[in-house]
Amino acid sequence: MLVLQRLYDQNYHLLHFWAYPIIVAAGLGAMVGLHLIIEDHDLRPFSMPLLIISMIQLGLIVFRYVFTPANPTYLWKDLLFFLAMAGVGFLMLAHIGLLMPLRVRLTNYFDRNSKVIRTDD
Repeated sequence: MLVLQRLYDQNYHLLHFWAYPIIVAAGLGAMVGLHLIIEDHDLRPFSMPLLIISMIQLGLIVFRYVFTPANPTYLWKDLLFFLAMAGVGFLMLAHIGLLMPLRVRLTNYFDRNSKVIRTDD
């Protein structure tokens, strides 16, 4: 939400703009990484807040560029960020198994290379 506030204020340089998607991508990457490690984990419940935030962002974009005086050079940045967030949210909601081959490879790797030490009491 803080990133949306910074985008709405239009008080940033291009270098700062690229930092915002990198920060959000790192957070989403961490969430997807945990999804890959934890067995039978479902990303669909996590897509709902992301999609709701994307719709709030769309409303802010429309309000900012239609009803208030805004610098139109920031529009492409706002739309790029919106499309990326909405796209990731829709892919998480669709649950079409894009990450299944990677999950299978990780599971097979850990199964082959893990050692279980048993201690008999």
